Amino acid sequence: MISVEDLAGVVPAAESAQVVWLAAIICALLAVVAAAFLGESPEAALRRHLAAAHHLSHHFKFDDLVWNHVSARNGAQYLVTSGTHHFDEVTERNLVVSNSEIANKTADVIHGAIYAARPDVHAIVHHHSPAVTAVSALADGLQFLSQDSAAFYGKVSYHDWEGTSLDYDERSRIAKALGADAHTLIMRNHGACTVGRNVGEAWTRYYILDRICAQQLAVAGQRVVQPDAEVLSHAAAQVADDTPFAAGKMEWAALLRMADRLRGRRGGPTARRLLAAAARGAAFGAVAAALVLCSEAAAERAAGALAILLEPAAVCIAAAVCSLQFAWARPQFLR
Repeated sequence: MISVEDLAGVVPAAESAQVVWLAAIICALLAVVAAAFLGESPEAALRRHLAAAHHLSHHFKFDDLVWNHVSARNGAQYLVTSGTHHFDEVTERNLVVSNSEIANKTADVIHGAIYAARPDVHAIVHHHSPAVTAVSALADGLQFLSQDSAAFYGKVSYHDWEGTSLDYDERSRIAKALGADAHTLIMRNHGACTVGRNVGEAWTRYYILDRICAQQLAVAGQRVVQPDAEVLSHAAAQVADDTPFAAGKMEWAALLRMADRLRGRRGGPTARRLLAAAARGAAFGAVAAALVLCSEAAAERAAGALAILLEPAAVCIAAAVCSLQFAWARPQFLR
């Protein structure tokens, strides 16, 4: 163990404090510059958007205790709800890579079926919200009665209920039911899945689906004006995926800010990331400087032990500083 007496024996206490503070400040600055230059990693951004989607689902009362799931493709795998947390407890860290061993096996069956069959799908939202589940039980299914419903015209398919989705042989039937073009799969007597090219698109689609199901139930049993097919086709083209009015294009940035407010977060994601990088850099610099004053070998060991806590580029910079024996922070440079 390195004691205070050991440190005091190398340089005077005042100069030791200066070295530690200077190292902390410089490493913090280097870490911030590195983090700003590198930007947010794709997986970090994906996890942030997924976590936000869970909190938004909780806020709008789509969730069902720890059940239901929101997922996103991440390379050859996909990240999904763990099945062990309420939706307002979901964070970037407790999202899991889906597999047959996760708590909520139905996610692996349903989402796995869709990702395997549809390479164009990069996010899936599956919920049992009351309005959607009610419509899933109607013989005629979803009706297109309002402007909001036009985005679903010609894009909805149906899958008959087979019981709780725990059997992997159901995957092929789910994929066949969804087909190649639909973006919404209503699962009879169960709920629905909405899919998209990203989390924002899939989640916003489910939000709209829930609204049009509630509208349909609100006018049930009454005489309604049914838009004709030509108008619905025209309106659907106006909000197609390649238009500015596609699901999530205009709404998702504001919804991410809403999710931050729901989670009690201050500042934007960039500011939070840079602040975290600064804290890690400062901690590394302070510890490494204190150790290098006692032993160059100890400083190198500290670099290795703390590497996992730093931004990748910050690790390289801090390790390089250590390898130069913190020459820039030796007491003689402070005199």
